[in-house]
Amino acid sequence: MTAILPHPEREAMPVWAGQFTLIDPLYLAAVEAVEEAVVNAIVAGEDVVSVKLEGKICRTIDTKRLAEIFAE
Repeated sequence: MTAILPHPEREAMPVWAGQFTLIDPLYLAAVEAVEEAVVNAIVAGEDVVSVKLEGKICRTIDTKRLAEIFAE
């Protein structure tokens, strides 16, 4: 069985079904990288004053509590 995967700079290239096992580790690495990037962005956040609800403050996440959640 052959699947066609798009490529941004070339015409579509065929990929055989047997090669999909090679993609799994790459997919897992991408998922883990995105997860870490999201957590890093959340932890790097700072308190900010709301624009629409004047005077309200959007607080940062409690990093100690986040660490507890990840430890569970």
